[in-house]
Amino acid sequence: FRVSPAFSLYARQLQDSLLQASQSGMES
Repeated sequence: FRVSPAFSLYARQLQDSLLQASQSGMES
């Protein structure tokens, strides 16, 4: 199974947004 660079980039952005969302959720 080969992951395309575009998909890995998308996955990283998705992970980043999820992390930020969880952090802001914990703050409030």
